[in-house]
Amino acid sequence: MNFKQYLNEWKHIGDDSCFCGHCGSTLRAVDVIRGNHMYPIGQLLRCQCGKSRIFTNTIRDPERLIDHYETGAEYTKGFCNDKRCGYCFAYLDPLLNGVDVLNAEYKADQLGCTKHCENNQNLLAVGQLNLPEGDSTRQHFIDFYKRYLDKIKMLSTPGAHNEL
Repeated sequence: MNFKQYLNEWKHIGDDSCFCGHCGSTLRAVDVIRGNHMYPIGQLLRCQCGKSRIFTNTIRDPERLIDHYETGAEYTKGFCNDKRCGYCFAYLDPLLNGVDVLNAEYKADQLGCTKHCENNQNLLAVGQLNLPEGDSTRQHFIDFYKRYLDKIKMLSTPGAHNEL
């Protein structure tokens, strides 16, 4: 896969595409939170040891997504794939390419928080395991967020804060 294909096809962090450099476990979507981002409601992914955290796959238009669930109206706005620190919400930057993933046969890119949050300097992302851009990925997130409809409504209200 060339770089252009990577940019166009494999964008969204999924449950099996990012690993913790501390404990080696995969980061899993464990909650929906409000972060400091232009699209503030998104997934919090966390590892088993709790040190590595990513905020990503944010909802581009929460009101339209809520309307989709309540009325069946089409939701076409999609989900933003920006990868942010799950602690301070700064961007995650690539630090090193070709890093070994514990107990795996593939290489990863090491990512780290641009504000240098101590626990978020050793995230291992495997690009070819990310979710591709497209209709099936959009539906994947529509299905995921449906379980969190009440929380999305709460987080969409002005002045809302996380209840972790």
